[in-house]
Amino acid sequence: MSTRRLPGEPGRDEIRTLATAGRLPDDFKFGVAMAAFQNEGGFNGHAEPKNNFFDWEDTGKVERSGMATNFWADPWTHLDRASAMGCNAYRLSIEWARVFPRSEPSEAPSPSPDEEALDHYAAILAGCRERSMEPLVTLHHFTHPRWLGVDSWTRYSTVDQFIDYVDTAVTAINERLVKEGGEPVENYVTINEPNGPGATGYFVGQFPPGKFLEVKSALRATDNIVAAHVRAYNKVHDIYEAKGWAAPSVATNTFVTWTWGLERVIPDLLLARENGVDPGGLDAYFEESRRRMREIRAQDPNPPEPWRMTVERGIDWITDHIKAKHFPETVRLCYEAPRESSLDYIGIDYYDPYISRGLKMPGRQTAAGSRWRPIADFWEQVVNPAGLALVCRVATINAEGKSIVIAENGMASHTRGNMSFGRPDGITRDDYIRRHLAQVLVARSAGIDVRGYYHWTLVDNYEWGSYEPCFGIHGIDRSGSSPTITDDDAMGCTAADAYREAIEALQSGDPELISQVLSK
Repeated sequence: MSTRRLPGEPGRDEIRTLATAGRLPDDFKFGVAMAAFQNEGGFNGHAEPKNNFFDWEDTGKVERSGMATNFWADPWTHLDRASAMGCNAYRLSIEWARVFPRSEPSEAPSPSPDEEALDHYAAILAGCRERSMEPLVTLHHFTHPRWLGVDSWTRYSTVDQFIDYVDTAVTAINERLVKEGGEPVENYVTINEPNGPGATGYFVGQFPPGKFLEVKSALRATDNIVAAHVRAYNKVHDIYEAKGWAAPSVATNTFVTWTWGLERVIPDLLLARENGVDPGGLDAYFEESRRRMREIRAQDPNPPEPWRMTVERGIDWITDHIKAKHFPETVRLCYEAPRESSLDYIGIDYYDPYISRGLKMPGRQTAAGSRWRPIADFWEQVVNPAGLALVCRVATINAEGKSIVIAENGMASHTRGNMSFGRPDGITRDDYIRRHLAQVLVARSAGIDVRGYYHWTLVDNYEWGSYEPCFGIHGIDRSGSSPTITDDDAMGCTAADAYREAIEALQSGDPELISQVLSK
């Protein structure tokens, strides 16, 4: 049964019109997104590669990742599931700690690369192509080797080590693909959500190193991470030029918030030189971008309650103090780089962009009992499909001529010990998928060049310390000795059928079929 539509969501007749005006290009990418650490399994145990989550797992601060979804041992089952839905793209990441494994923290140079790991990653990418899915490769998805130390991103030397890893991984994996008669990878995300690790690691304590309100460390880490993107962008292009390979498409993707200083500052900075902005004019350029973003935010037909919007404006006031001076390494590298641009497309991750809606009353009653954290759980995130088209408009600010890729979009339900508690709002994943794909048509009909949609995620994975949040189109049965993928999602919904049906309709270009499928 379809959930009641919210303001800003098109009905069947409007979808029919949008399907004509916002017709998708033939090469539009329909995919799923996943991350290595969350899926591969085989990290942080005895004689296994260790990343920056090791100490939290070892001390019981978080649930052990264990086998995760068993992707490393059996990627083919996952790829077959995605292919069966009609996906023509597959986003996955390479784990730095697996390519350069070492057990203990060390200031020594990077260890030797694991050639077998590089072989396997190349085989997985070839497996995507064998199933007619073009891979989108993420080079860093939140985790780094434990041997770098938990505070590694506060040191610029980590940027140098990251570029060594990028050079090794990108060169070696693509040489293997070409040697076997294939083509190099076409599409990259350098660093997933560069606006995340600094804030989550040093301000709210949700990620290692788990520190609170260390504003300077959060800003320094973010500056180094974005600087690492700039260097990685140029390194990947350098490799392809030297090898004579066709130029790749390289970018990063931000976790979308309606707070300019916590998200939009990054693409604005990365696009500044290309837009002819001198370093001395960055702050005025930033101010204009903030103004334009807030004009679009004011058009959201489903804003939070007034008190939450007051919180949003308070966050605006605080974060408006973020200036170009807080990104010294990024500014330097952007203007010293051999290329004016450091974004070939604009990547966005859309969930609930309002920070204020992340605040919840401690002691609230849920289907699974009382929740005392004042922070919303993943399954409590508010679903607002109309916001997707709006943030696609924001993504075009200062980005003329750039295409937009929705690198992540999804929702969680709550599961504990194979028992599903669903979602408090009762929304099902099939309905969620249809409603958000309709917003892709809304955006394209407004002239926004959206070129890809990657649903987060294919199967329920390790969600950064817990298996309770379930984002998967397919569920996972963990009652046996090995994780087993289920046909339905954790809530018993045939989400895979819904995505397959939507992909088929949208690829057909038939307005009547599209309206019939997306308006269910």
